[in-house]
Amino acid sequence: MDIIWDTGALSLFFADHTEAKGYMQQIAVHKSNGYIPRLILAEFFYKTCQKLGKKVAQIRLVALRQVPIIEEPISEEEVLGIGMLKVKHSNLSLADCVLVQLAKRHHATILTTEKTITTIKGIKAKKISY
Repeated sequence: MDIIWDTGALSLFFADHTEAKGYMQQIAVHKSNGYIPRLILAEFFYKTCQKLGKKVAQIRLVALRQVPIIEEPISEEEVLGIGMLKVKHSNLSLADCVLVQLAKRHHATILTTEKTITTIKGIKAKKISY
C-alpha cells in the first residue's frame, strides 16, 4: 500500500504511535512508497513550532528526510484540480484537498487522523485512532 501522510498522522508517528510507526517502517524498508505534499510539511512544521518550539520542528523535518519519503510539489494542472475539489467539498481544508489530489495521482491511501477525508468518494483513506 502506498501511503500519503497528513499532518495528524505525522504527529502520531513522532508520538510513538504503534500503527503510525508501522506504516513508516514499511516505507523505510521499501515495502511501501511514502508521499508528503510540501504543503503538509509546512503545516506539520508550524504546528510543531506552536506546540514544541522551532528547534524541535526543525529536528523533526530533518528526521523525516532521512526516511525515503517523496516530497511532492504541486503542478499547474493539479492547482486547478485542488481548487475544484475545494469548490466541491467546501468542508475540506485546502491541505486536505491537496492530499486527495495526490491520492488520485498515485492511487495511494491517505493516512489521516480526520474522519472527514475518509468520506470522499474515489480515494482510499485510513483513519488512525489515537
